[in-house]
Amino acid sequence: MHLKTYTHINNLPESCNDVFSSKENYSLFFGKTWFSLFEKNLSNCMEKYVIIFDKTNKPLLILPFYFNNNTLYAISNYYTANFQPLFANNLNIKEIYDITEYFIKSYLIKNNIHYLTLSPVNIEVKEITSFVDCLKAHHFSIKTDHLFVNWFHKLNLNNYYDNLNTYEQYFQQRPSKLQNTIKRKTKQLRKTESHHLQIHTSYDDIKAQLSNYDTIYQKSWKPDEYSYQFIHDLMLTFAQQNKTRLGIAMINNEPAAAQFWLVHNQEALIVKLAHDPKFQNLSIGTILTNAMFQYVIEIDQVHKIDFLTGNDSYKKDWMTEQQDFYSVTAYNNKTIKGLALSLKYQAKTNIKKWMSYHFSN
Repeated sequence: MHLKTYTHINNLPESCNDVFSSKENYSLFFGKTWFSLFEKNLSNCMEKYVIIFDKTNKPLLILPFYFNNNTLYAISNYYTANFQPLFANNLNIKEIYDITEYFIKSYLIKNNIHYLTLSPVNIEVKEITSFVDCLKAHHFSIKTDHLFVNWFHKLNLNNYYDNLNTYEQYFQQRPSKLQNTIKRKTKQLRKTESHHLQIHTSYDDIKAQLSNYDTIYQKSWKPDEYSYQFIHDLMLTFAQQNKTRLGIAMINNEPAAAQFWLVHNQEALIVKLAHDPKFQNLSIGTILTNAMFQYVIEIDQVHKIDFLTGNDSYKKDWMTEQQDFYSVTAYNNKTIKGLALSLKYQAKTNIKKWMSYHFSN
């Protein structure tokens, strides 16, 4: 094995594309398109793609990091719903461990990296468990912080083959309160308001609706978008691959609600949703959500719908399963700064345990 580093994703050798493509099958957040858009719009430090090759120059591992003051941070932020070291396909646990060990010895220890952070990660997947186990074995201290709950719903695949109306079955399984709200507010909307709801999928239509999306988001209850340009690029780039679903609801010719979803590999990802509080009494956000669910189930025939980040209470009405995501920081006890941070973390942990024990008894 041998290791090389690159400062920009466009400088990576073409052989890396196979790893990105195979990993993108698992998640859009692992693909080259995602990291390219991230680097273009959101980069605030020097990128360092650490790549380990085998003797034939085939990539075995791609690690997308920011590098700053001898520390490594995952190339991610609040837009990122999943991250992990990008190992080549068909590696077993031992091979993943051995490659990780090579990275630790040939890069982390050799270059006196104080610590590295992987975030957000699912700590139950084999790539993360093996990676972390190897760090522990080489005397790195591990700090794990809970970040968010991910709600999702898997549809019964047999329904497609039985020619049943899968959306109707899904809807009937929702809480009665949600069903009644959708039925009642839909009737109210039809009787009392001039309205139009459309789900846009073509590049030109989505581009034409960007201003409406921005207007709705700016009027919503949510904090202002960190980068509208990133969201626009995300929508339009994936629209060229027929993966973007942009739902826009208009009431009396005013933009009322918007939702941005991505459909990939038979999964629907709910990226953004917002509505103008002016139309709160019509539950226009809920009505649009229902329309989006119906579209991706009936038209796109997805097998899974994913709310990505956040444990908002309303999500459990739409979803049936959940999983946790974490930030994992590994402190290098062989550098002074790494050891100091490790000891500080351990001290805080011990104090919390002591206080919890003494004040609960």
